Amino acid sequence: VKAGSTISITGSLLRLVKFVRFQNADDVNVAQVDPTKEVTALSVAVPSNAKTGAVTMVLLSGVEIEAGNITLVEPTASIEDLKASYGIDETVVISGTDLDLVTTAAFTGTEAAAVTLTGGKINLKVTAAAKTGNITLTLANGTTFVVSEFVTPKPVATFPSAATPLDVLNIVSTLGN
Repeated sequence: VKAGSTISITGSLLRLVKFVRFQNADDVNVAQVDPTKEVTALSVAVPSNAKTGAVTMVLLSGVEIEAGNITLVEPTASIEDLKASYGIDETVVISGTDLDLVTTAAFTGTEAAAVTLTGGKINLKVTAAAKTGNITLTLANGTTFVVSEFVTPKPVATFPSAATPLDVLNIVSTLGN
């Protein structure tokens, strides 16, 4: 089941259900306008912050009845067209499935930032604070998963073999500006 999708709960006396409760989420109000009319099915939107686990119906009387368990879809992700390394201001493109569930992303060493999808993919701009390591993607329900293999360039320095301690050396960056 995907967060944000609608599930159907079927049974008898469902007119007595006031709320449907998902793990980690606010109750979803399903109370009927007229609880005297028979209802045999409830359509309920799965909250974006729900987690895998029990789904509970809460009756008008406050009694709780377990309706079953759901397993939520988790995205898959990888770096598209993986390069050997990524420099500052370059864009890392993450592709995969169900990426619309991702709300934030963070490089190792950076704060999480909100993400938007472009063509079903996540585009992240590399900042100066980004470090080699995992890119952490977070869903609305707090679940995190990582995309590995992100590498930032390392500076390379070579010294003349004949240099002495008092020589003046010009150092040129291999990282660009």
